[in-house]
Amino acid sequence: MILQKINEFLGHKHSIYTLTEKDNNSFFSGDGNGTIAEWTLNHPDGKAIIILKEPVFSLNFDKTKQNLLIGTQWGNLFVVNIPKKQIVKALKINQKAIFSILRVEDLILLGNESGNITILRQNDFSLLGEIKIATKSVRTIVYKKPYIFTGDSEGKISVINLETKTIEKKIKAHSLSVFTLCLDGDYLLSGSRDTFIKKWSLQELKLQESVIAHQTTINKIITTKKYVISAGKDKQIILWDKNLKFLQAVKEHTNSVNSLLLLQEKFIISASDDRKIIQWEIENTTQM
Repeated sequence: MILQKINEFLGHKHSIYTLTEKDNNSFFSGDGNGTIAEWTLNHPDGKAIIILKEPVFSLNFDKTKQNLLIGTQWGNLFVVNIPKKQIVKALKINQKAIFSILRVEDLILLGNESGNITILRQNDFSLLGEIKIATKSVRTIVYKKPYIFTGDSEGKISVINLETKTIEKKIKAHSLSVFTLCLDGDYLLSGSRDTFIKKWSLQELKLQESVIAHQTTINKIITTKKYVISAGKDKQIILWDKNLKFLQAVKEHTNSVNSLLLLQEKFIISASDDRKIIQWEIENTTQM
């Protein structure tokens, strides 16, 4: 066994949709009741940071300013200062869900249900503009200078030059929604509602590998130096090598696994519709 369960974090009263790192030893989670909680590795008792009145779909933590960015189902972006536990900014982006938040240089990028990327300035949260990506939701955003890569509910991956704000390439990557993208060196991994994980060359977006990975929707992909880890609606977390060869599947959650987070290059955090968070340890980490 490579993945070993070592801890559970209980306390959420609704499906947990998103996780983000606070530091090497702690993280935040957000759920369908609007509860944001903070947790520390190996300590099962968390603490509620703030409770909003709407489901939380995305999180991103600014370690320098100690601000937690929160995207909701109803198109609101909240900025919570963690030491003060206060909302310091609240913005109505649109009427639709914010699925992804990415901070890049001095910008904040929001992927939303309207099919746009909304661009804000980090220092004052002023609106700089929008880029129309798709007619359906932008579910996921990753960045490798100077490009951002998006996955959307049309099953497409788009490549956008962040300097010129123009779409330079768009491919039909999957037959259904692309829920997750993950950068891995010179490659891009994509996971979809069509159950496939696909591996693409980053420079040309040429398909390198393709595997039916889960029984239903793939919600999240992350990587370590040695492994690819995927989570799905089929309640499974699956471990792969870098060529997408199957290594191990674990099924400790009793409902959809919605998010994964890597800490210290050896701990995996998983969050689920079953309202549980599980901490896993990757064995033989010295070989990673």
